Amino acid sequence: MKKLVILFILIFSYSNVASQDSTSLLWKITSPENDLVSYLYGTIHVRDKRVFEFVDFLKVKILSCDAYASEILLDDTSNLRNKIDFYTAVDSTKGLSKIYTNEEYNRIALRYNEILGSDLKKMEYVKPHVVSAFLIGKLFRQKNKEILDSYLYNFAKDNGRKLYGLENLEEHNNTYLEYYVGNDSMQAARLLILIDNFYLIRKQTDKMLNYYKDNSLDSMIVSFNDNLENKNIQENSDIIEIFDVITVERNKKIAMSISIIIVNESLFCAIGVGHLVGEGNVVELLREKGFILEPIQLKINKKPKKAQESE
Repeated sequence: MKKLVILFILIFSYSNVASQDSTSLLWKITSPENDLVSYLYGTIHVRDKRVFEFVDFLKVKILSCDAYASEILLDDTSNLRNKIDFYTAVDSTKGLSKIYTNEEYNRIALRYNEILGSDLKKMEYVKPHVVSAFLIGKLFRQKNKEILDSYLYNFAKDNGRKLYGLENLEEHNNTYLEYYVGNDSMQAARLLILIDNFYLIRKQTDKMLNYYKDNSLDSMIVSFNDNLENKNIQENSDIIEIFDVITVERNKKIAMSISIIIVNESLFCAIGVGHLVGEGNVVELLREKGFILEPIQLKINKKPKKAQESE
């Protein structure tokens, strides 16, 4: 169960979260020092069409700002791709059938064929992370060509907005590779967790995406915490360390970058929704720096599907 929760955390970029006094996917940021209005949005790194319900509304907010910021500059990811290629490179000396026992390999092959309709033998010499990536893609429903983050980023870029990366690219890449991709043994273990719990994870993923579509961050928090109610998780300090590295420490850097930029120009910030919740979240940190953050509740019209603001 412990490893299953870690895998779910890595898919959704969540930490151990607690309920807040007021939650929303979108926040207005102002300062007593100037008249600039900026926005902070909790995005989600998937292509599922449900998470695109608010894009018309978000485009209006993006165009109202001088600049756009994401966790990193998405145009500058070639270095990360090269490193991922290294972590997942084909290894002709160690195929999947040699990494796993016969029983484990047969379990993976059966589930892989069941979900993807393909023979695992075709993937013999790729690393486990690559197989996991194909399976994770099947967790979602109808998909757009781009993930939500890229869609918003490219919209801002195409409309001439100044672009910022809120995190140091090298540090972000190293954290991503260490915890999200992982070394060979981590990859091997996560693939087994995924194939053994695929339908449970898909059910929970579906629930979380519906909550996201409904702008129900409170429900997302409750749902996610339900998966953390396990004494094995609370008793293992290695999980807490993962939370700290992936979310808490990154929050501090993200909040600092935002606070510097919005002194001089209005900014639309799109960061993973997990950075908006839990102890030491970005909303909390910006308030500590003297900024005023107000939640904006999003509502969707049925015809056409656009979002309206109600504060």
